[in-house]
Amino acid sequence: MLIPFIALVIACKCLSLTSLTIHGVNVLYLKLVVTSLRKVIHILNNTVRVVHCHNSSLF
Repeated sequence: MLIPFIALVIACKCLSLTSLTIHGVNVLYLKLVVTSLRKVIHILNNTVRVVHCHNSSLF
């Protein structure tokens, strides 16, 4: 009678570990995406500023 119970507990622990790992990976992935987006936006802002400055000096 104990063996199925132990198997169930082990299965539950494995499942919770897996879901925690997936959650951790998702959080890391989201952080990565956010930082990448911030970098891209920063680069775009700098590019716009540089282009704007060049256009101002041309006219």
